Amino acid sequence: MRQPESKKHQRFSVFRKSLLLKFLVPIVLLLILTGGIVAFVSYQSNVRLTTGELTENVEGQMKTMNDTFDICFSNIESILDRFVSHDLLNELENNKDEMMQMFQEAEEATKYIYTGLASGEMYSYPDDNLGLDYVIERFKI
Repeated sequence: MRQPESKKHQRFSVFRKSLLLKFLVPIVLLLILTGGIVAFVSYQSNVRLTTGELTENVEGQMKTMNDTFDICFSNIESILDRFVSHDLLNELENNKDEMMQMFQEAEEATKYIYTGLASGEMYSYPDDNLGLDYVIERFKI
């Protein structure tokens, strides 16, 4: 008699396993699908947020850089305006080194100064050799 009960028990065991599989597989698939959807939405949201933040950051840096250049150029322009009114400028041909040294001392960020003279000559301070292949073209104004 024991064997028929075990066969009966085995039959219910198979039924239980298949019932368990019937519930377990869809639930696991639903959890995996839900997790995938949440991960995808989270990824897309983070990409949009990060892109927006980086764009704003770069725009801010570019505005700051632009303002820095504006300040630098306005400073150099004011120094040049002061030199324009200086008496040494009238005699630039004779006092080139003195004038350029004064300008370089006034603006410490300036390393090299280039200017064209009325004679068509190119003058640079401090004196450097531009090479034989450096050609100064004259433009008619």
